[in-house]
Amino acid sequence: MGRKKPTRESRPKRTPPSTGSAGEPSESRSNGSPERRVGRGVIVLAVAAIVIAVGFVAWMGTHQILARYWAAKGAGAVAVRQLDRAEADFQKAVSYDPNLGAGKIGLARVARLRGQFNRAREILQQLASAGIASEGTNRELLLVQIHEGRARELYGNFSRLISQRPDDVDAVWQAFVDGFEFSGEAELARELASNWLKESPDSPLAHLSMAQLAMERDEFEPAERHFALAAQLQPQLITAWQGLMRVSTINYQHRDALLYSEQVLALDPQNIEAQVRKADCLLVLHRDQEAMREFEGALESHSNNFSVRYELASLLLKHDQADRALEVMKPLTAEFSDDVAINYLMAVAHQQLGNDEAAEPYLQKHLDGRQALNRLTEMKFRTEPGDRDFSFCKTVGLAYLRYQWDAAFPWLDQAVRINPMDPEVQQALGDFAHKRGDGELANRYHRQADLVRQMLRRGHAGPGLPPPR
Repeated sequence: MGRKKPTRESRPKRTPPSTGSAGEPSESRSNGSPERRVGRGVIVLAVAAIVIAVGFVAWMGTHQILARYWAAKGAGAVAVRQLDRAEADFQKAVSYDPNLGAGKIGLARVARLRGQFNRAREILQQLASAGIASEGTNRELLLVQIHEGRARELYGNFSRLISQRPDDVDAVWQAFVDGFEFSGEAELARELASNWLKESPDSPLAHLSMAQLAMERDEFEPAERHFALAAQLQPQLITAWQGLMRVSTINYQHRDALLYSEQVLALDPQNIEAQVRKADCLLVLHRDQEAMREFEGALESHSNNFSVRYELASLLLKHDQADRALEVMKPLTAEFSDDVAINYLMAVAHQQLGNDEAAEPYLQKHLDGRQALNRLTEMKFRTEPGDRDFSFCKTVGLAYLRYQWDAAFPWLDQAVRINPMDPEVQQALGDFAHKRGDGELANRYHRQADLVRQMLRRGHAGPGLPPPR
């Protein structure tokens, strides 16, 4: 039998939508109404706002965490006197949170330890101008004032500063020791450093200060002892290893100096002093090829350093590589056009290549420079030490800067101590630092020279300015 076909009555009936009095669909079927769509939109916007707010808070929280992380790393680098790394860390902290006081105060401390007192003040004043100054800001500003030579005047703050931050007492001792030394009161600096060591015999920075003060007096045995203790207490303290490297060089202990230079380079691979010292030690130990590689590596990162270029050129000439020597010395010929050592090397290089005509003008300039240096020697011999006034020191210093630049500093330094308000001497000290390859110190002296010129134009001589360090 076939399947029975459903009748119309047996089929499900469709129920028409109910209508209101006006014939419109009732509220029970109003899912697509404008009111419901608006409600849904509000909910979506609210959820989106919450998500954005939560994301922003998370983003801010992450940045603050990163800022504090880098500020802590910077503080650790300051503790071991790796100031380049400390500055980079503090800069990262400030980039994540410009209002982080610890980051800005850290940058100010790095500037202070470099002797950049004006820059340190500017950074701290920026905090005050932004309305985020703190007790730490005022404390660091006071340490700047102490460090730049007002230690005696501000000594009444010593006990308060020590008790204020038990975790930062070394910074206070250091500022006062350096402040007394900076103002020329070396005996007070030594006495205070000795007291610091008695109070904190395990402080590497206290031993470092004692070592540096001993070096100032050419007391190399105690200097070496305190440098070694500082390095033992804090193996990451780069200045302790640098001190040991210098003492060993002075004592002609070249193998030890080589080892210490490698310790410095392990902490700071771009340290130019250690690079040059290592190469020099290798030369003394008759390891010329290794020395040449060290000089070439140093030249890649410090192309403006005179010593690197001069020593490398001398070594190349020793091994009959005159073409390379000329290439290395070429950037020096303009700035050191009257320097006796450069002119001699240039003459030898051209003679080695068989070009006597090219060598002749360099040889003549070398001989002229030697005569000028002989006259300086006679002038120093005729002048008693007590009669070597500002004018004498300035004349000798400027002459050495021209003909034998590396002998200029003691004379220019003595001149600026007698009269710090002479812009020509400040400029010459900047030029000396530039020739040595220390661009940062050169800029500081040149800024000091500009400041002196401005003060003199305003007719204000004042008590004088301390030299940059």
